[in-house]
Amino acid sequence: MYADELMLLSASVSGLQQLLDVCAHNAEDLCLQFNDKKSHCIVVGPKHKCKPSSLSLSGKPLQWVESVKYLSITFMSSKVFSVDLNQLRQVFLDAQTLFWSTVLVCLSW
Repeated sequence: MYADELMLLSASVSGLQQLLDVCAHNAEDLCLQFNDKKSHCIVVGPKHKCKPSSLSLSGKPLQWVESVKYLSITFMSSKVFSVDLNQLRQVFLDAQTLFWSTVLVCLSW
């Protein structure tokens, strides 16, 4: 069994490591596994350009990245909390185009 779609928020790197340790401990108790290849960290705040300390999950190092996708929303590492909605907007526009092309085909029958 795998743990999926979990986001941890902390005001400090040390606090985030504590949360990761709690998750790893509970996951082990529940026979769950975290995929370290899909687990990433971002910095939001005035120190977003600084390289933070290394973090690990179940003994495996996590990467610090500039953006991370969570539930189809891209969160960006920046001075203030921000999201990139361009991809989500494109999915909406594609769905809208498909919908209207289907409606027009049905109406022309």
